[in-house]
Amino acid sequence: LCIWAMNFNYEYKAFGLFDSDDAANKAIQKIKDRNLSENENKCIFYHQLKPNNNEQVLNFYKKGCKIEIEIEQLFPSYILKIADENDFLEYRNVSFIETPSGWNQHIHNSREFLESIGFNSEQQLYLKKVKFFNKEHFSKLVLSQVDLERVFSNFKPIVQLIEEKLLN
Repeated sequence: LCIWAMNFNYEYKAFGLFDSDDAANKAIQKIKDRNLSENENKCIFYHQLKPNNNEQVLNFYKKGCKIEIEIEQLFPSYILKIADENDFLEYRNVSFIETPSGWNQHIHNSREFLESIGFNSEQQLYLKKVKFFNKEHFSKLVLSQVDLERVFSNFKPIVQLIEEKLLN
C-alpha cells in the first residue's frame, strides 16, 4: 500500500484488507511508521478484520476468548466443517491471542475449556486455519457451494466499505 501511495498520488486508490494476526499488525505498523504525505494518505485505505465481521467469531470475544481472525474465519461454520472433513484445516500453534480468564491450562486443554463455556465442536473450528498447501482447495470448495450469497454474507459490509473508500 505504501509503494502504491508513493507511485500514484491521488489519481488512483488502493485498499488493503488485513487479517487480525501478528503479521498484519506488523504490516499496519509499517504503514503508520512511513509518515505518508497528505496525497499518499488520500490514496490508500485499509481495514483489519475484526470480531464483528462474523457473529460466530464475535461470540468467542464475548466469552473472553480472543482468537486470530483470518479471511477464512468470515465463512459460516458449515464451510469450515466441510473443509475440516477434507483435511484442509489444522490447529494453530496457539489457540488464543490472550489466555482467557477462567481457563486453567493445567487442568483443561483449550477444547475442553471451550466446551465448558458452551462452544460445540463445529464452532471450535474457528480455532483452526487453512493449511498453507490447501488454500487453493479451500477456495474451490467455497466457490463450489450453491448458495454463494449465504457463503459470502459476512463479506458484504467489507465490500461496502471498500466501495465507499474507493469510489468517494
